[in-house]
Amino acid sequence: MLNLASSRITTHSKKTNMKEYKVESLIYYSKLTTDSKHISKSSKKDIQDKLDEYSKNGYRLVSTDTTNFGFAVYIYLYFEKDL
Repeated sequence: MLNLASSRITTHSKKTNMKEYKVESLIYYSKLTTDSKHISKSSKKDIQDKLDEYSKNGYRLVSTDTTNFGFAVYIYLYFEKDL
C-alpha cells in the first residue's frame, strides 16, 4: 500500500534569489514475506516516477530521508527550484 503527500515552501536565499521547495513523502507498509527487500524493490518505480515528474517541472532533488514506524517505512524526497 502506498500513500503520497506533498507540501510546498517558498523562501528567500541571502542572494535574494527566490527558491521554491517541495517535500514529497511516500509511505510503504511492510508485509509478511521471505523477501526482506520487498519495500526497496516496490518503491523504486514510484520514486523514479516522482523524480521524473518533478524534474519536468524544473525541480531538482536536494535531499532524501527515511524513517520507519511500526510496519510503515516513510521516504521523504526534498526538491527545490529557482523562481
